[in-house]
Amino acid sequence: MLTIVTLGELDVRLEGVSLLDGKDAKWGLLPVYLVEAGRPQPRSELARFLWPLVEVETARTNLRTLLMRMRREGMDPYFQANRSSVALVNLQEVDYDCAVLRRLAKERAGATLDALKAAADRYRGDFLDTVALDEYPALDEWAIAVRVEMEIAAVHVLSALVTRGLESGAAAAVRPYAAQLTSLTPFDDAAAELYVRTLAEAGEVAAALLYFQQYQRDLAAEMALEVASPSLLRLVEEISRPRVVRERP
Repeated sequence: MLTIVTLGELDVRLEGVSLLDGKDAKWGLLPVYLVEAGRPQPRSELARFLWPLVEVETARTNLRTLLMRMRREGMDPYFQANRSSVALVNLQEVDYDCAVLRRLAKERAGATLDALKAAADRYRGDFLDTVALDEYPALDEWAIAVRVEMEIAAVHVLSALVTRGLESGAAAAVRPYAAQLTSLTPFDDAAAELYVRTLAEAGEVAAALLYFQQYQRDLAAEMALEVASPSLLRLVEEISRPRVVRERP
């Protein structure tokens, strides 16, 4: 099994063993670019992306050397290459975090709570966040687009996960995911409402009200806006009401 990790860190593992220890970032960037593409990529383009500051022929030679070294490390079953192109193959044997997140974002309406949680756990940070992509200008532009796509997918998965958790009475279990959702969408009333409801249903009413007050202040200070969601305002009003505790006879 080939495992490709890109969200929050970069790692490529073959049967659980990292191939990147002590290696150049290109060892990770090549399989990541190929798995994202999902089809054969021209050698000339790959060489230009990975070695932007050298002559074309030198870059192509460098690519050929990198492929040879990676094959020797056990990657041969996953590369298909000819004189003009390179592809990542045997994708059924590849565990790729972005693919998991994409799939669950699309299938979130019918997904189980466990499946949503597993997908949400894949999102540990931005796509290729630990790689200095300024060294690879063309890849930097590509990575920005993927990064935005993955953040949107994470928001969809987290929203579905928290909603499903609240519906099933698992507010405490989805609390960290509700907090993560608000960090990704700090000025979104829908995310704020989910977090307030999660805290309240987990028995943390005071924390819910404190969060809402801070949310109001941040929304006004950073965006010059007020809370516009009637359902969020109703929820806050509801949980603010004093609860009458009946004494036992």
